[in-house]
Amino acid sequence: MANDDPCLPQVCSTRKCTHAWPAWLSAHAGEALRSLGGPRDLASFRRIAQVGQGTYGAVYECADEARNGRRVALKKIKPASLASAEACAFAAREILILLRLRGHAHAVQLLDIAVDFSGATSVGREPKENASSSVFLVLEYDEHDLAGLAACTELGGLRLGQVKRLAWQLFTALEQSHHDGILHRDVK
Repeated sequence: MANDDPCLPQVCSTRKCTHAWPAWLSAHAGEALRSLGGPRDLASFRRIAQVGQGTYGAVYECADEARNGRRVALKKIKPASLASAEACAFAAREILILLRLRGHAHAVQLLDIAVDFSGATSVGREPKENASSSVFLVLEYDEHDLAGLAACTELGGLRLGQVKRLAWQLFTALEQSHHDGILHRDVK
């Protein structure tokens, strides 16, 4: 059963899981995390390949073994310094924004959040070293982001109709985000 204090670890009650959210994440995004029900265990994903590199770590193409091998992207979001409240707040803000964008057309969807519980000591407890708990965004997998699509397309390779369709999707997603008070500073 989840407790009501957002600064304490949240143990999921709506899923069949036995782990708590890392304390730094609960402290910064506790209420919003309730919509997810609880963290997924990273062990339920099989890594296929590294497909990118982000500010806080790598992005991997994975198979979600608990969901019929569905291909997903896992993006590591562990702040570089969990001692810094600002770094934790920045990492949690990405989750909060993705939760707000759920259901938006043309925006990558946050499916879940996974935590590496490989060091967990017992049921319902956090790992001995909570600061080492890596957190991963579980996102829908897309073959290409905008930069990747442009990079793999030869000069003159996209037809005018394709360019128009991509631009429309991009502008629609930005319009929806701006309508919700979200300013995207890293469109790709």
